Amino acid sequence: SYFPQVAVGGGYSTLFSITNTGAIAASGTLILTDQRGNPFTVRAESGDQPSFPLTVPPGGSTFLTANPVTAGDPKTVTGWARLESLGQSLTALATFRYVAGGTVQTIAGVFQSQPVRFATIPVDNDDTQDQFTGYAIANPSTESITVKLALVDQNGAVVDDTVTFTLGPGQQRARFLHQDLDRLRFRGSMVLRGQGGKTFVAVALLQRLGRLTVIPVTPEKAAGVPD
Repeated sequence: SYFPQVAVGGGYSTLFSITNTGAIAASGTLILTDQRGNPFTVRAESGDQPSFPLTVPPGGSTFLTANPVTAGDPKTVTGWARLESLGQSLTALATFRYVAGGTVQTIAGVFQSQPVRFATIPVDNDDTQDQFTGYAIANPSTESITVKLALVDQNGAVVDDTVTFTLGPGQQRARFLHQDLDRLRFRGSMVLRGQGGKTFVAVALLQRLGRLTVIPVTPEKAAGVPD
């Protein structure tokens, strides 16, 4: 299972909650990777590492909080994570937490993801409300992939299909839509498509007045959106 976004620093931490629904103990490894595809070292309860072996008793749960290696680091660094395990009994949730001035400002949870070829994300951008849609996408494969982003209006018409980017093995990209296209006010959807049948993992977020919430990603596209 995969988590396309992990954020630490600048007030952010990421909590992983891992549950074993099986009848016997289950073992696995939580592996973190930075945006460039390199090991992503974070500080957790067991030390500063890019990967964390774990064993969960039957019906039990374990928790791991990823923090910056330097406590109070003002820079936010992002990457992604994968949970490798034998069998299918481990399920996981990642929760982003943002703290400012000693007060929790945002908590947003996201379930584990699986690779998809298409990802359709609702967009409701409004700069007058400080409201922006963002996405994070990671390439869990061992080969480079090319991804195209189409912007679709409320009537289902493709209004832009100019954004194309490449992710090398293990690389990740986290952006707000308005960083790719000058759409500070827009309602509709964006559609990410892996080219040549390649797959990726993705998560979407909506920021409003500096606070984040996770929004759904639909693992398909409308027929009118090109591959």
